[in-house]
Amino acid sequence: MKVLYHIPYIGGLGDDRFIYDGYKHAWEDKGHQFSAFTEKDDLEISLKQIKPDIFITAFNLLDLPKVAGILENYRKEGGKVFMSVRHDMSDEYFDIIKKGTVGDVFFGHFSGELLEGFKNRTGKEYRKLPLAASK
Repeated sequence: MKVLYHIPYIGGLGDDRFIYDGYKHAWEDKGHQFSAFTEKDDLEISLKQIKPDIFITAFNLLDLPKVAGILENYRKEGGKVFMSVRHDMSDEYFDIIKKGTVGDVFFGHFSGELLEGFKNRTGKEYRKLPLAASK
């Protein structure tokens, strides 16, 4: 399986780098190909060249109105989008997600009323995606 993981700057020292490393090791240890999608990459080109089975991203890392068509086409070709979301996204982002064309799995770290709020606003299930430990 091929996984494309969205990390704006792979050389950073923030928590996003440690999360990336954990997922990278976990997927590769299971024999899967794991690639980074960074701020210098073009989404449409990367999806066409790498042909990932799964694209893992976050709503705040994308200009969702601009790339919605790209994600929709990728999904039509069989790709799956895992998208980290939050309860405080703009109405525009909630509306795009509600259309059902930009993602397959929506995940994050909130729970309770916030989780229900996401489901009520979009009609989509909200999942918790566990982190993986880095080596």
